[in-house]
Amino acid sequence: MIHSDRFISVKQVSDILGIGVSTTWHWLNNIPEFPRSIKLSTRCTRWSLSEINSYAESLKATRH
Repeated sequence: MIHSDRFISVKQVSDILGIGVSTTWHWLNNIPEFPRSIKLSTRCTRWSLSEINSYAESLKATRH
């Protein structure tokens, strides 16, 4: 089975959203709507690309 979704790193998340890596971690810990990370191992955290893309679209939809 081939999945269209993939896991991405914190650097890739920050690049997609146009924010810094530290801001990504801040949003994860302080914004309930921000997509939850997936802990693959003690030193490997990833996000779902489709969830990040959906979050970015929701930010565009709520702008004034």
